[in-house]
Amino acid sequence: MELARGPVVATPRRPTMVARVAASSRRQNRTRTSHAAFVVGGLGAATLVGVLAFTVGRPTAPVGTLIAPLCILTLAITAVAVSSIVVAGQPEQRSLNLLHRSACRILNGDTLGFVPPAVSSPFQTLASDLTSLASELEHVRSDLDRTARELRFALQGREHLVNTLAIENKRLRTEASVVHEFVETVNRPLDREQVCLQLLNALDDEITYREALIYLVDSEAGQLRPAAVCDRDQNYRHVGRYVQSLPNVAGEAISGRGLAAVVFQTGKAIIVADARTDGRFSGLRTERRSYLAVPIEVKSRTIGVLQLGTGEPNVYDDHDERRLSTLARYAAVWIENVRLFEEAAKVEALRKVDRLKSELLSTVSHELRTPLASIKGYATSLLRTDVEWDDETRREFLQIIDEESDRLTGLIADLLEMSEIEAGMLRVEKEPVLLPRLVQKVVKKLRPAAGDHVISFSSGSDVPETMGDPRRLEQVLHNLIVNAIKYSANGTPISIRVERVNHDVQVSVKDQGVGIAPDHLEHVFERFYRVHGELTRETGGSGLGLPICRGLVEAHGGKISVESKLGVGSTFYFTIPIVEVVRQSDVQPSPLIAAGSVR
Repeated sequence: MELARGPVVATPRRPTMVARVAASSRRQNRTRTSHAAFVVGGLGAATLVGVLAFTVGRPTAPVGTLIAPLCILTLAITAVAVSSIVVAGQPEQRSLNLLHRSACRILNGDTLGFVPPAVSSPFQTLASDLTSLASELEHVRSDLDRTARELRFALQGREHLVNTLAIENKRLRTEASVVHEFVETVNRPLDREQVCLQLLNALDDEITYREALIYLVDSEAGQLRPAAVCDRDQNYRHVGRYVQSLPNVAGEAISGRGLAAVVFQTGKAIIVADARTDGRFSGLRTERRSYLAVPIEVKSRTIGVLQLGTGEPNVYDDHDERRLSTLARYAAVWIENVRLFEEAAKVEALRKVDRLKSELLSTVSHELRTPLASIKGYATSLLRTDVEWDDETRREFLQIIDEESDRLTGLIADLLEMSEIEAGMLRVEKEPVLLPRLVQKVVKKLRPAAGDHVISFSSGSDVPETMGDPRRLEQVLHNLIVNAIKYSANGTPISIRVERVNHDVQVSVKDQGVGIAPDHLEHVFERFYRVHGELTRETGGSGLGLPICRGLVEAHGGKISVESKLGVGSTFYFTIPIVEVVRQSDVQPSPLIAAGSVR
């Protein structure tokens, strides 16, 4: 942008100096012309007067002889006067022309190397002023050119900055979008392998690669272990321990000179432009040319390495490194969170096991001590030689020993059964079962032990036959009915009902006992949990009956619950799903294959 180029337009309201001088010169010329005309007129008048005087003095002279000389003389005088005026005004006119051309040159912006014109002395001051003006205009034009260049460079710099910011803003938006999608994906309970899988998914269509590997540190060994791999050429993607058995994943790749090992040791990202010419690392695949590996860091601690590879050389740059490092940092946070959650879960599990161990020792030691003490006491009494016991007393002692042995056997059976449920090893042998008939069977067995309790039973007419383990379901009914007998006053009624509720058979056992406080209801199905009270202390128990019932019911695919009001009584419910009945006769036996007949 040349601000000083082109003609400079003068303001019409303010005439230039040259114009003012030219106007003054024209006025002087008009004055000189007037003076010359006056002089010529005077000379002519004087000549005319002389001729008239001569004529008057010589009246006899012929007129013709007088007019001819008079005209010649007048013309001569006029020519001399005009020539004198022209000669006198020629230098000033030339000076004015020179000054005018110089002024036009300055107005057109041609001031470089301006030389003042050679003019007559009256115009030398004006020529000097024009020279000074040209010099000042040249300085002003140089300053304007310099300012224009600076503004142009500044504008170009700003445009470049705006373009750079636009590109960087687009890159950041892209990275933010990828990170947001990744965070949204992993923002739920996941293990470390699943987080790695989501990280591989986030890399798709964002960074060029044909092979992606994720290595994580084994907390026990303190070494890198492959956790996830994606090979687009082979079209597979794996996570977990299976990855460690794949070729080109472990071995030299995580040795001391492997790319992943060096990144893990230094904690710095590494770009390999061409693996065929770069001999710094071992274990790189020959069909891969470009590699990019970044550390997976959290709190300045490297917990893994993310490595990409592709078949073309010189593919990765600093921009790819920044994008991959950003994803790796977010992945590191989630992997570390998963590790912390796992450690917290282990600690909580250990605390729970320790608490259960204490409860088990406390409960079992008390429950075992009581029957063992009775057995020991009565057996010792029977073995005494200094006392003669009659048959009735011996029979009473032996009956007590038998009952306490049964109690001890039941406690041990409960412990073993609870361990099977906890280990997931409980076997349920299902067969067609009709629950109303099974309830009647259990009630009939328990009537002698019910004392003065009145046990009533009712059943809906639409209760179908379903599949279940009769022995396990009988055990559930036995425990619930025995609890109703133990924890309700003697003589109070106990009602049992079987009915169909939607797609389940529901069994309810209702008593009018002491009831359970609301703050204890959610804990009654926990192991070794017992509601403290006078009746509880009198009846005893291991606290395993209801947890075993829950495990047996859930093994059938059903649910168990309780409703209770303190001082009014409790009602226990459990459901068994209604499924298609499969009888043994409906099962086709598998054909036996003779030895050696398999081909």
